[in-house]
Amino acid sequence: MSEILILVKCRSLIPWINISAVKVVRTQYQGTLKKQEILIRDTASSIKVILCKSYTETLTLNSTYLFKNLKVKISRNERYLNTAKDVPFQFTETLPFT
Repeated sequence: MSEILILVKCRSLIPWINISAVKVVRTQYQGTLKKQEILIRDTASSIKVILCKSYTETLTLNSTYLFKNLKVKISRNERYLNTAKDVPFQFTETLPFT
């Protein structure tokens, strides 16, 4: 299955949703890697996002963002979003949902 890049508008890190501490993990192909898991939501649902490398610790609590260039991943029947290796992840703060 080919990977898809998507654009997402979401509210990040509302009080009952957690952001993990940055973890340093060893990978087979990329060596040591910084990784952080967050849970984002929109008006319909929520999903986990995994931020890697320099994108960790870049989001502000209770802010609304447009995320560009996230990849949809499925692992062990769990869907999540991940920053891509081959294109830069972009995010901009935007107006909250109304």
